[in-house]
Amino acid sequence: MHVFITGWNAAADAQATAVDELRRITGIYPQLDPTTAWHHRTDAGPFAAGIHHGNDAIKPRRYRVANGQAVTFYDGVPIDPSGGLAAHDATALDAHWDQLAETLEGHYVAVRVGHDPASLDLITDPLGLQQVYWSNKDGAWWVSNSLPLLRTVVDATAIDPLGASLFLTLGWAGGDRTLREGVHAIMGGQWWRWQQGRAEPRQISYFSPSDLAGRRKKPLTTRGTRLLANALGDQCRRLTTLGRPRCPITGGRDSRVLASLMMHHGIEADYFTWGTQGSADIRIGQAIAARFGLPHKVSYSHHDTVVEHWDESVERLLRQNDGMVSLHHVSHVVNQSATIDRLGVMFSGVEVARNIYRNRQLLDSNLDTAELRRIFVTTHANDRDRLIDRDAIDRVGAFLTRFFDERVAEGFEPIEVSDLFFAFERTRRWAGANYGKSQLTHDSLAPLCSRPFLVAAFGLPYEYRWNEHLHYRLIRWMAPQLHAMPFDKDPWPDQRVRLARWKRHWQPRLRRVRIRYPSVLGPGNDQPRPGKDDQRMGNWMYSERCEIMEH
Repeated sequence: MHVFITGWNAAADAQATAVDELRRITGIYPQLDPTTAWHHRTDAGPFAAGIHHGNDAIKPRRYRVANGQAVTFYDGVPIDPSGGLAAHDATALDAHWDQLAETLEGHYVAVRVGHDPASLDLITDPLGLQQVYWSNKDGAWWVSNSLPLLRTVVDATAIDPLGASLFLTLGWAGGDRTLREGVHAIMGGQWWRWQQGRAEPRQISYFSPSDLAGRRKKPLTTRGTRLLANALGDQCRRLTTLGRPRCPITGGRDSRVLASLMMHHGIEADYFTWGTQGSADIRIGQAIAARFGLPHKVSYSHHDTVVEHWDESVERLLRQNDGMVSLHHVSHVVNQSATIDRLGVMFSGVEVARNIYRNRQLLDSNLDTAELRRIFVTTHANDRDRLIDRDAIDRVGAFLTRFFDERVAEGFEPIEVSDLFFAFERTRRWAGANYGKSQLTHDSLAPLCSRPFLVAAFGLPYEYRWNEHLHYRLIRWMAPQLHAMPFDKDPWPDQRVRLARWKRHWQPRLRRVRIRYPSVLGPGNDQPRPGKDDQRMGNWMYSERCEIMEH
């Protein structure tokens, strides 16, 4: 992890304060090495400072490079799927700066401080899973990947009403909000540039939800499956340059896609399963590892240990994330080591294609846009059994309405907005905040949160995300034997989407009737009844009840 803070038009005394606060940040992130602290100060224009893990612990990463033209640095996991540049080395990022936005995948933030003329460039990853925050105070712009550090430097103490309302209602601070008034998150797919003579940064969006709108919707073909599997495999293969990765195996579908990618592309990894004694995840993980001969380790979660270290663990978790993370994750920081000899590498199963807000009612009825908007807003603006007051619910409702209307205006079908909300809100902000808590011990890559996967997911008709079509096709293509193994909950959803669509269309027009056919026994014996005579007659088929279309 490389904690940094950078500023534009910041006064000299404010820069000095930022450097002092950065050096004290090891009180919150004890895994960082104080000897790695650096800063680049000027009387006016750009300023930057940072601190990271020890140099031996981060090899072969190189977080920062300085030359006569600029200082370039990054945090997170930038990946060049083509292998054209070593994205973990800031030297390569500096040399190919203008191509980074279109080239890199992964989860990262890259910054470049130019000298002559003075400039400040910042690029966020396509989805924005790597959280980066900004504040504009007294004409000075500040940007940092550490919310506690930025909040302290700009002295942001007031609670943001909308951010707090979103956090309490949804479980995360949505949009560009945090819990602090005046401190905001930078969206994904952004390239911001500050230049001399401009008070505001130039904000370029190189990837956004609108890029997925208006695409032709069709199921994934065999060729499309192969191309997607190769694109994801290229990302996974590049991560191995940082070390031997760890890969989760659970009873779910996301980790099974990861395991399929590893085996199909011949990527060596150490597999693990984390859970409670006797859980389905552990049983299935062990079965998969045994079936395919994978190196596998089980880590058990002990309730008593969490309870024993609850107070200090909660305090550590809240301080590191300024409160913007669920206490559900406190078990992940229990007995967290304060020293890191080697920064680990692992894959994450976080993904963006899962239709978790699916509602059968939406598929089985022809609702107009207004009714779909109402369902979307009321589904998420939940008062938690009246624990949240009306003002907070109204703020969240206005936020959700705006999100819905913006997506529809971009060209999406109203029924798709829930899936977009999952990808660009829940995954980006909720998973992004939780993703950040792990960076003190290891780097993570979530290949199912990359542009190829996003484009493939929203190139599908709505119902194909409903039945987890991408997961189904990818695993079946790469690891057929793994595809057939059981899951912890439901089996694969029915993939016959066209048949289901036909049934939903015609079912209201069908009726049950009793059909009488002429009997083979002669006049007066035309009552329908089964028998050998009917079986012998090739021209007639006996049926006591059948469905016909009513016209």
